[in-house]
Amino acid sequence: MEEMSTSFALAFLLPFHIGGGAAVGVALRRMVHGGFSFSGCTSNAFLVVWGVMFGGIPLFIGSALESTWVLALQIVAFLGTIVLVAVFYQWLRDLYRQPGMFVSSFGFVFFVVGAAVTSFILTSGDPEGFWIGLIFAGVGGLLTLAGVLLLLRST
Repeated sequence: MEEMSTSFALAFLLPFHIGGGAAVGVALRRMVHGGFSFSGCTSNAFLVVWGVMFGGIPLFIGSALESTWVLALQIVAFLGTIVLVAVFYQWLRDLYRQPGMFVSSFGFVFFVVGAAVTSFILTSGDPEGFWIGLIFAGVGGLLTLAGVLLLLRST
């Protein structure tokens, strides 16, 4: 079997880092604004544990690739998401309440993963299988376009 390319691994693992980092960021924001009391920490413990596992475990998968730049990008994505969500929580919440923002974000992630799958399949020497990645990328691109159009119509 062909070895997985680092760009494919990075594109595949980044949504996990962002999702886990967002959960930890929300929990930290809640704990800071609620005071570091015992009840505040216990009520947010699930978000912290889930976020660290969901975003942190793929760091070990990425570290197995033996590429320091991939590991560095993964760490920056995970920790950066934690900081961004903890600091700009209200702004992000207001941003994602706009119609089309979630659809465009979800579509863009779908597009990036589809493009990575297409790249991986083409580099592995299977030119017939690249349709799978193109379908993912195409659906993601259409979702992104639909979300952007919703955003433009709402302004």
